[in-house]
Amino acid sequence: MEVNVIRNSTKKEIKNKNAFVELLRNSPIPENELLSNLPLYIPRQDFTHILLVNEIYQKILNTPGVIMEFGCRWGRNMALFETLRGIYEPYDYCRKIIGFDTFEGFIGFDEKDGEQWGGC
Repeated sequence: MEVNVIRNSTKKEIKNKNAFVELLRNSPIPENELLSNLPLYIPRQDFTHILLVNEIYQKILNTPGVIMEFGCRWGRNMALFETLRGIYEPYDYCRKIIGFDTFEGFIGFDEKDGEQWGGC
């Protein structure tokens, strides 16, 4: 099974990501220890994403309110936000994390959106 990759991935990047998936599937690490050793299988780009979300979260620590994400897909960022809230704000019961997804994708633009969005 081929993994889903970003549109602009090269064939080599796709091949490497698929190799990571196979290594994970065939790992000699016991299943009950696999999650603790996940960094062995995380590509640089995905780890960079985790660091980015962490940095964004740190910037909102002194701002009250909720965290909202529109277009959650599998919930990767939602899980990161939940973990970071537990780390940085374990007693902030007011910080809600809200995710929204259509589960169908973005279907298009309206005339009201203007020309600037039409070329995406």
